[in-house]
Amino acid sequence: MEARLAEGYYADIILYRTPLDVSFDRFNGPTEVDVACYLEVGLDIPDNLHGKQPRIHRQDRKRNDGSGRDWVMPSIFAIQGSEQRMSRGLPGRFVDRDRVDRHLIKRWYSACLGSHDVNDKGGNTESFSSSHRNRRSHLRVIDVESACIVPCPPDAPYIALSYQWGTDQKVKLRKEYISIMTTPGFFNTAEGQPAQTIRDAMTMVQQLGYRFAWVDALCIVQDDIENVIENVGRMNQVYQGAHLTFVAAAGQNAYHGLPGVSTSRKERQLRVHIKGITISSMLENAHGAISFTRWNTRGWTYQERLLSKRLVIFTASQVFYQCDRGCGFQEQYQYTPGSDFTHTLPDPLTRLDFENRNIWEVYAIAVAEYTRRSLTDPMDKLRALSGILNCLEQPFGAPFFFGLPSTLFDVGLLWKPLGPCSRDSSAFPSWSWAGWDGAVVYELIDSMNNMCECVISQAEIKPLDEYFRICSEITSEANVSFLNFDTSKWRRRYDEEELAVEYENLDSRYSKYRYPRPLPLPNSPDHKFSSQPTSTVLNISAKVAKFWLTDEHSHMAEPLFFAKAACKQGFHELCYLAILDDQQQMAGTIIVNGALLPQLVNKKHRFLGLSRSTLYRIDEDPSWDPITHSFKHWRRQKPPLTAENVKDDPKTYTQGRLIYMLADDDVEPNDRFFDRRCFSDQVFWPAVNVLLLSEEKKGVVERLGVGKIHIDAFKLVAVQERILLG
Repeated sequence: MEARLAEGYYADIILYRTPLDVSFDRFNGPTEVDVACYLEVGLDIPDNLHGKQPRIHRQDRKRNDGSGRDWVMPSIFAIQGSEQRMSRGLPGRFVDRDRVDRHLIKRWYSACLGSHDVNDKGGNTESFSSSHRNRRSHLRVIDVESACIVPCPPDAPYIALSYQWGTDQKVKLRKEYISIMTTPGFFNTAEGQPAQTIRDAMTMVQQLGYRFAWVDALCIVQDDIENVIENVGRMNQVYQGAHLTFVAAAGQNAYHGLPGVSTSRKERQLRVHIKGITISSMLENAHGAISFTRWNTRGWTYQERLLSKRLVIFTASQVFYQCDRGCGFQEQYQYTPGSDFTHTLPDPLTRLDFENRNIWEVYAIAVAEYTRRSLTDPMDKLRALSGILNCLEQPFGAPFFFGLPSTLFDVGLLWKPLGPCSRDSSAFPSWSWAGWDGAVVYELIDSMNNMCECVISQAEIKPLDEYFRICSEITSEANVSFLNFDTSKWRRRYDEEELAVEYENLDSRYSKYRYPRPLPLPNSPDHKFSSQPTSTVLNISAKVAKFWLTDEHSHMAEPLFFAKAACKQGFHELCYLAILDDQQQMAGTIIVNGALLPQLVNKKHRFLGLSRSTLYRIDEDPSWDPITHSFKHWRRQKPPLTAENVKDDPKTYTQGRLIYMLADDDVEPNDRFFDRRCFSDQVFWPAVNVLLLSEEKKGVVERLGVGKIHIDAFKLVAVQERILLG
């Protein structure tokens, strides 16, 4: 910091109220009582240094993801001494480096249950129904009192563990060890001692007053493929059924242990006494302490975090408590019994937020976060997300097809790479994000409001080994506007503030979900998904057009975090290539992995037209009808002007192509996916969502990239074809 100050930066001190609580004022109203603040110390920029990073970076927190989440500013606050009376003004608390305060965790848990008016100890609204007992009948758990594996009692609460294996574990459940591991006392023997993290979790289970624990290494038969598949397929039941989930967020493997149980916390508070007040450095908040751990980079742990109702998270600095309904506590803050405030801001990436987002957004956010994470075995790409997809299957009304929602398949195909993205395994199809190694994202940049209503399928898609359709070509005006939905089953709503359209399913089983558009009913003539098709190949009937690709890159604006290195600097990791027509005019943009560039340039390629989209979202789009709050069909566009009747207009367009009656040297390229100097942005539904196709191999092609082509360029050269896409 001294070096930065010498360069011209200056110190920046910021005061915040503590505890960091968004609900206190809402519940208690404004108060005149003095409230202690905490101070953050950082750096600010003088005018002559603008463009340089103003914050202090911790080297172990650098992510370079464009969101600034690696900024960490040192903070101090007043903590309450043992002789001081608990007060709102001094919420700080000393955290014992060597020992977790189990009594504090119990108080958090009781407060959580009380604040949400939960009827039973575990918070399960179904209580213990017959179906719940049947699901548990095949579940093994650790009996921490008997120190062995037992069948899960149907009515017994248990605690699950989310951790990272890192390296293989010496003690794990195998076929040959089932008999001995179900013998009481086995885990207390020298040869039966599990990895340290599991032993610590068993200790904490007992200290919190529970008897049973679920840990994958000891509760799934590791060398029984049927048992593995059965358990992996019901991870949602395992973690949603747990009363608590312990998270081992520290360390690199299962032998690290839980900090504060068998090992000391690495980070500690520095304290100083000033005139009777104890001032302490603050420990890192929940985001920093959890998000930058190795545990948070693993694929399997993502669904474990998302599916759990209540988390007790052991980090290198302190313990955090989070629940899926907004409770958040941390050890460095006092908890006042009977209060409603919490000390951790909610993280939208840690829960399936059906309350505030429609089901498409919930799915898209989950996929984007999950694909940023790593897996040891690429074949686990879908298994490690199966619990989340199982949870989403009910609101979507049908199973997922290689990770894509079968009832919104036309939108699901439009995932985009977030950075370098290479073909991963032929076990998964190229049209699914599961078939690629790299982070992906769905269109979140220009707002997802009403996204699914402005993507209209223009292809008939069937699984190769099935006769039913996943997608059908939609051409009629009624289907495009979605105004022909069955009002006895769906209700349409328009949000004036958010400029968003949403639908409500009037079936009481789905009333808690928000929908982006009406979905086909399960087992309808066009949609009979009863089981997962076995073939990875799609049988597609759609328009296909040929266009040129060169090394010319699109001028479409890219979000800063989309590419690690800009192509203009010569590093081709993620390329936005210009799609050129025969006149070498930019008709569209395709997003491809930079490694493919040498085999793509200076050639004509086939582009498969999947669907048609509007250019903007809602009120900015020329095809948007503000009266009905819906999009007009492209057939309802007024007849185009011609060159003969635009003599009084210096520039206009005919059939979407701009006609410049005067010189256009002053016209600049724009940030559209096409060149607005050649194609109009005033055409209804101008974007054709396309896939760049590979050369055929044994009659099957693969997806190489995704993009958009202007309708006026596409329809001039497109021909109907049948494609086998693998």
